[in-house]
Order: sequence, then structure tokens, then C-alpha cells
Amino acid sequence: MIRYFGAVALCVLLGLNVALGQDNDPPQLTLSSPTRGEIVPAGTVRVAGTVTDASGVSILVVNGVPVIPDAAGNFAELVAVRAGMNAIEVEAFDPYANATQVRTVVLAGTFRPLTQGVPNALAARLNRPGFVAIEALAAQELARADLGALVRAQNPLYEDTSGLTQVTVTAEAASFGTPRLSLDPQAGGLAVRVEVPAVDMTVRLRGRLGFVSFNRTVRTTATLATITGRASLVGQPGGGLRSQMTNTQVALDGFRFDISGFPGFLESLIRGVVRRVLVDQIKKQIETTIPAQVDQALTVFNQPVTKTVLGRPVTLRLVPNQVVVDPDGAFFRADADVAIPALPGHAGPGSLATPGAAPLLGPTRAFALSLDDDLLNRVGYAAWQGGLMDFSLDRAAATQLGLPAWLPLEAFWLQAFLPSLIGHVDPRDPLEFELESRLPPVFSARPGAEPLQVSVGEFVVSIYAAPAGRARQLVLEVTTQVEFAVGVTVDAQNTLRLSVAGRPTVRTEVTASPLAQVNATGVATFVDFLIPPVIQLLPRAWSGFPLPVVPGGVQPRGLELRADGPAGDHLTLRGDL
Repeated sequence: MIRYFGAVALCVLLGLNVALGQDNDPPQLTLSSPTRGEIVPAGTVRVAGTVTDASGVSILVVNGVPVIPDAAGNFAELVAVRAGMNAIEVEAFDPYANATQVRTVVLAGTFRPLTQGVPNALAARLNRPGFVAIEALAAQELARADLGALVRAQNPLYEDTSGLTQVTVTAEAASFGTPRLSLDPQAGGLAVRVEVPAVDMTVRLRGRLGFVSFNRTVRTTATLATITGRASLVGQPGGGLRSQMTNTQVALDGFRFDISGFPGFLESLIRGVVRRVLVDQIKKQIETTIPAQVDQALTVFNQPVTKTVLGRPVTLRLVPNQVVVDPDGAFFRADADVAIPALPGHAGPGSLATPGAAPLLGPTRAFALSLDDDLLNRVGYAAWQGGLMDFSLDRAAATQLGLPAWLPLEAFWLQAFLPSLIGHVDPRDPLEFELESRLPPVFSARPGAEPLQVSVGEFVVSIYAAPAGRARQLVLEVTTQVEFAVGVTVDAQNTLRLSVAGRPTVRTEVTASPLAQVNATGVATFVDFLIPPVIQLLPRAWSGFPLPVVPGGVQPRGLELRADGPAGDHLTLRGDL
């Protein structure tokens, strides 16, 4: 709050020579521009209004700059505003040191409409240690696969009953040893090599050779099956990433199939059939399992993520625009959008957009995930338009939302801070709160242990007494501006958890007090007591979105989150697996 008592004292010393207390009424100060909760372009905003006082106006200050009103009390001043929340403070003094202050907030900047996604909103990198984790998971899946069931599902493997020589080949059992898997990042894709030892299959041969029938069980083995191929990452037309295997080759070492006593041509025929079926089944299993495990590591790219926040569905969708595989790993970059069903009442030009390139994500850690704060501002804007920043608070809602039990919602609590309300409100009356945000919240990355700053401007809190059986009555309306830092952690389910770090900074202005005049200091103390527990609810409600680059079942460790990028406007999470 800007105070200029020194300037007033100087006026007195210069000869105004008035007796303090002769005029106790502060100046009448109104702002016509900007309006409360206005969204304006970055640059300058015109601050205009009227100030009058029966004793005259001695000092008028607009954001720290003295301004001289005209004879009718009109004034106007251009004030510089930067991208983000900007406080506009106007303060007037009369010759008797009576002061009036008006404070409002505008949101300034360049804005991106909701019809446009946020370009390059997210970048991620998965390095060699990350692919080692995928290797382990894919090898486990291969080991659990029932190759015998897959082979038996193809029965009969071969059948020819058209001539004198009739033969049917069916599989009775098949097994293989523990696979060894290697995923080697290379320019353009992943080189895949799978080694499957101890291949063992039992087949039954039935048929007739001339007039002689036969029915024999034969065992076929291979010491090692080696599968090589290439896994490529491709973008899908509707968004998302998929991996696919190409150029898959299968080699069988030490293949044995001996049915001595059969004619050579029949043995060669059956040998070829059995070998081909075995190769096809191994190839099919590899081409299914490897891409599935890679896709699991990229789940958030492959499908939208929807979470319920304060009873409303919030859907995050990423559309990859760049995929690069190099010898150190794979890099992904994606546009993003957030969808929340809009409610009437909040209109604006779009979410705040700030210039700033993504940081370089090198190969030093297993994975890195970088988020442009423009995406967070898109989330905030969509939440604001969707009504998630507005809610009512009574006893039932307080319990449902998890507000602490020591926060009583009765009038006596308000009277403890504002004694002037005693006699105007029954202390036993329940209180109801209506909270409305007239501006979308603004997120910005910042250096330090809590690398995310949140500003909520023109947060209007209306307090009503709601006696049973009677219409509720407005007791107090205040407008607040709140700033707080957010801490970010990752839980055991690989999801981001948000929390308020420290105590929020709250600035308060009384905009309505219809029952009695209230003390501004008491109001500020009351609001500073109420708002922090409410603010704590918001990050908790938005927690729980899954991390996109960590393979399922692998817990990240050694996590580091910090502001990043040339302009410091990205949040980058790095870690090991």
C-alpha cells in the first residue's frame, strides 16, 4: 500500500496550518478505467477517474506517480503494464491526511484463443537408461507369453489329404527359455535384437503313405532363436504416437527335426512346415510385445488424459509434431490443448501466451520432461471459463471439500474480526461464501525450490448471513488478489502432486459493507485467515495427471524440477529410472 504521510506533513509545514480532525471525511475516489478484472494488451493502460473532497485534494498518486486532477477532479494517466497480472493503485489525500485508496488488477499480454492449441507446449526426452527399463519390461512380457498356446491355436499347422500321400501336422506343446532383449537407439529408429534360447516344440504327424498309415509324435528344438528388426515411432493422423516393428528377421540356430524312417521328401516337407510355423509365431510375438511396451511409455501421447476436477471433466490432449531418435535416445515435442466444458459468465480473448523457446534436453539423465508455462495458462483459462474458479462454500461444501474443522462458518467468527457487525447479525447465523474469480489465474515459472508462481486476480468473496427459514443477507464483499508458490512432487503412482508452498500473499479491498462500516485492517486480517485454507484446495484438486515418459511399473528417482529455457518460462522435470 502506498502511503504518503511524509508528503502530507510537508504540506502542513509549508503553511497549510489546519487543525487535524477538523475534516474527517476522506476524498471521494472513483475509477472509470480500467474496469475491474479487465484484460488488456501489454504496453500501457489508461487509468482514469474522478477525485473530489470538500477540503480539496492535496495529493493524488497513480502507481507511485503524482498526478494533478483538473478543476472538476478528473484525472488520467498512462501506466505501463507487463505480461501477466498488474496491480493498479490510486491513492488520494486531503489536507487533513484523510486518505482513500482504490486498487484493482488487470491482466495484460498477448492472448491465444481457445480455437488454437498451444504450440510446442511439451517436450520430452527418453535416453538410453529409459530404454533399458523398457527392455526389462518387454523381456518380462515375452517370458510370460504362452508360445505353446499361440502355436496350438494355428492347428493344424499343415494338412494335405488330396493324394496318395496324406499328412496332417498339429502342435501339441511348445516352450522357450527366458528372452534377452536389446533396444539400441540409432538415427531414425530403435534397433531391436531379441534372443530366445531353448526353443522346444512337440508335433504330431498323422497320415497315410500309400497304403501304410502313421501317427507319430516328433520333438523339434533350436538352441537359439535370434530376432532382429527396427522399431519406428510414427505420428497418427488424429494425434498420438505409435511404434511399429519393421524388417523383422528370425534365425534359428541348432534347429533339429528328425523323423527317421520316413521318405526323404516327406521329412523335408514336414520339416519346412514346422520351421515356418515356429518362425512365424516367434516373429508375431515379438512384433506385438515390443511396440506395446514402447507405447506404454508414451501413453499420454497416444490418448487424451481426462481427470475430474471439482466435479468437472478436464481433458488434456497432446499432438506430437516432432519425433527424433538419435544414438543417445528419443526426443518428442508436442502441441497441446485442454478441454473443459465452458459455462456462461466468463468471456475473454484467450489464454496468456508468452514468447520463449524450449530448453535443450540432453542425455545426462534417463528422462526429461519440459512444460511451457503457456500450457499451464491454457489450463487456468479453460478452468476459469469452465467455472472451476467459482464456487459456493457453506457448511456442507466445507466438509465435502475438506476444509479444516477449525474454520467455523458462523457469524460470531466474523464478528470476532469485525466488532462493528455486532448487533447487525445474529452470531448464531450460518455464513455462506460465494467466491468468484473475475480473471483467469496466471502461472509463471520462476527460479528456486518452488518453481511455479500462481497469481489469482480480482478474486471476489461475498459473505452472506443465512438464517434458517429466511432469505440470506449480504454482510460483506471484498475483492482480493492472491499470489502463492506451488511445490511439485511425484507420488508412487507416477503422477504429479501439487501443493501450496508457504503462505499465500493476500491483498484485500472492501467493495461492499451494507450493514455497518467495517475496519479495513480487521477485514484484511479476516480474509488472510480465510483464504489460505481455501487456496490449499486448488492444487490438491488439480493433482494426479500421469507423467508421460516413464514406463509403466518403473518408479522414477532422483527427480529434479526447475525453471528452464532461454526465457526461464518452462518447467523441466529430470530424473532416473
